[in-house]
Amino acid sequence: MEKVLQTNLLCKSFAGKYAVENVSININKGDIYGFIGENGAGKTTLMRMVCGLAAPTSGEIKLFGNTDLQAQRRNIGCTIETPALYPAMTAIDNMEAQRISLGIKDKSICRKLLDAAGISGTGKKKTKDFSLGMKQRLMIALSLLGSPQLLVLDEPTNGLDPMGIKEVSDFLKTLNETQGTTILVSSHMLGELEKIATRYGVIRCGKMIDEFSAGELPERLGKNLVISCSNPQKAQSIVKNLLPAAVCTPCIGTPGAGNSIRIEGHADQGWRINKTLVDAGLRVNSIVPKGETLEDHFLRLIGGKTNV
Repeated sequence: MEKVLQTNLLCKSFAGKYAVENVSININKGDIYGFIGENGAGKTTLMRMVCGLAAPTSGEIKLFGNTDLQAQRRNIGCTIETPALYPAMTAIDNMEAQRISLGIKDKSICRKLLDAAGISGTGKKKTKDFSLGMKQRLMIALSLLGSPQLLVLDEPTNGLDPMGIKEVSDFLKTLNETQGTTILVSSHMLGELEKIATRYGVIRCGKMIDEFSAGELPERLGKNLVISCSNPQKAQSIVKNLLPAAVCTPCIGTPGAGNSIRIEGHADQGWRINKTLVDAGLRVNSIVPKGETLEDHFLRLIGGKTNV
């Protein structure tokens, strides 16, 4: 499969401290690659290096299978960090300025992209008076000038209301499906990301800790067992003796969580676990199969607390 973006042991350090450390990622043509990580995990730094806004300390970047990055970056559109706009100019004037600088002759493309991004009706309003969400939409429209093969978007739904988030997500999915645009997108809106992403990369403290396809999600999210009982500490011990390979942890953040434990997988063993707990003298209030969300899975990967 054709590779659009590859990094090999990519590093970036500041004052001797790594912001990105030995990161190797692979993004195939046609992917919507969901880049997930906490604030400060290294997502933006990696994106900046890919787009030529920061120089790597070490490691290699390949774009479209080529290490001639200056030439290949002409096929990239990006919006990273705070939207960079001409504040005293309108949306269409910002688009026109960018169109001219890129040498694009099609004058109609600016209004088409503004319409696609949902901000064609801003008229003479200057971008300094735009909301953050409007600025984000304009930046996406700007990044699409030149019909890039790879779109790099850092938190493109930041500042948007729920409807705006959905509209941007739908827009990116349509762009990917109709034009084959490959998209690298970071987002904390994991529910929306799950609807469009075809592959995922998870970064923590500057290091890649996992990479997987959307096709793997159903198995990964699976069905877990949430057990509410009279003595969760004793129940954990009993379950570990019954199923030595099982991962059994207290539930956090749900009503009645103090009396609940969570068992990864083993949903087909509910009857057996129930019988063993009752035989040991515990009162079992409920045993409920419950699947993880992408957010739950992400939190588990980075060692955080989940709700199931």
